[in-house]
Amino acid sequence: MVLVEEGDPAEVIERVAAAEGCELIVTGIAREEPLALRPHTLGKTLDQLLRRSPNPILIVRNRARSAYEHIVVATDFSDSSGYALQAALRLFPSQTLRLLHAFEPPYSTLVSDPPGYREQYRQALESELQAFLVTPYVRDEERRRIDPLIEFGRPETLVREYVVHHNADLVVLGTRGRGSVFEALIGSTAKSILSMLPSDALVVREPPPLARSPA
Repeated sequence: MVLVEEGDPAEVIERVAAAEGCELIVTGIAREEPLALRPHTLGKTLDQLLRRSPNPILIVRNRARSAYEHIVVATDFSDSSGYALQAALRLFPSQTLRLLHAFEPPYSTLVSDPPGYREQYRQALESELQAFLVTPYVRDEERRRIDPLIEFGRPETLVREYVVHHNADLVVLGTRGRGSVFEALIGSTAKSILSMLPSDALVVREPPPLARSPA
């Protein structure tokens, strides 16, 4: 079905998606400017959709030549990233998902042994990871398809480096988490990740409290 509507693009897309009961919005990005400081800009329409639309949004950069195979789910162990992981498991029922958590320990510059402090912090996060994987977001039979990784560094840097070095073709992000990547309104860190990614991205918004059902 093809629809041609007049009005603000983001408002029209949001309205039509709601009226048609759409479960996913697929969009590209703004054209690359010749003298842009960044490889791509998201553009006003996409920025508005990311802020307002309750639908998952698939941001496509590259021509589709095959199904997504190497998928990275960024997590901060929040409910938001739980819903994002749940959506990825549902949409890609046969692929292994790399679950990536980036961390920066607080006050690391004030301790006498920064490497040792980082390792202790990482070990504490391992327990939090295991607790995250036994929540209702993940079924028992799905857990074997999740390959977790905890790395030290800034989220926006590590996600991009992982995509580049491992040829990942899709990054899944949640919104409204506790970390800098998952702000209630798509913030500068998340926009930086999305604008600098060489791969496609799927952004999943955490549902409002009355609509939540992780099972």
